Amino acid sequence: MAHSFSFFAIFLCTFLLGSQACFRHILKDWRRKLPDCPQENEIITAVKQVLPNNSFNVSGFNIGWYNKIVGPKFHLNYSDDTLALSIYTIPGVFSESFVPFLCETGLSIANDSWVEFIKNYTKAVQRRLNNLTKLKLNVTDKDILYTHTMLGPSHPAIYVQKAEHAAGDAYYYQRQNITPDAWPKNKTIYGVSIHPLYGGWFYMGPVIIIEDVKCPNKKQVPPIDVLKTRTKKIELLNMVNGDWHTQKWRDVIPVKKNYTADYLEYRMAYGDERTDWVTEYYKDHCNKK
Repeated sequence: MAHSFSFFAIFLCTFLLGSQACFRHILKDWRRKLPDCPQENEIITAVKQVLPNNSFNVSGFNIGWYNKIVGPKFHLNYSDDTLALSIYTIPGVFSESFVPFLCETGLSIANDSWVEFIKNYTKAVQRRLNNLTKLKLNVTDKDILYTHTMLGPSHPAIYVQKAEHAAGDAYYYQRQNITPDAWPKNKTIYGVSIHPLYGGWFYMGPVIIIEDVKCPNKKQVPPIDVLKTRTKKIELLNMVNGDWHTQKWRDVIPVKKNYTADYLEYRMAYGDERTDWVTEYYKDHCNKK
């Protein structure tokens, strides 16, 4: 018989477990054999067609996986099986995507250059998803959670490090994972994410929630814990919470590629200093016709 449960097996299951327990068992077995999340492949393929090569990575996760590792205050108000996309940039993004965008757009974005760059491609992704006629998606602005959006004091719209962890992209190392605790109780220790290929040389982008797509059978793949010893994890957190500006923490593991000198200078400039840096870089590197 093609079905996993024959009539005799169903009779025996009902006799031993009771009708409700047997039904749950059969349903669980049936769901296990369903495709993981068939719409996800089509969605991610469409997103990758919009995003420049060697600049962005994208992966899917279920909202419930994220809500499970954040406090109730930060839960996203979607069902647990709702599909979400985690988008992040890799080292090639600066020279291959950001600089061409800057040269084409001009100095009007100098004050908020990275935000405008990310918004440009995120909006392109949103349009592409909403044009997938077969899936009939309706990704609205409220479904796009940017890293810079705050809902209140100490209340980001999305904890991107935890989203990346939930998606299996990068392991989020935190003080709470170190036992016994290695620091004085009154000392604040910030966590950090490490990617298995790029170490700390990547930058987290927005999360896009696909409310119309439910993936109850999607299997979670945990992030790779690249730091196997307690000592190494303590070393990482000490570097991040101490001389973080030396960037040594980014190379806590051997990496596939890191930032160029220009990209690192850009990342290390803040506020007006970054605006000035972008202005000078534009004058030196962008050909004006």
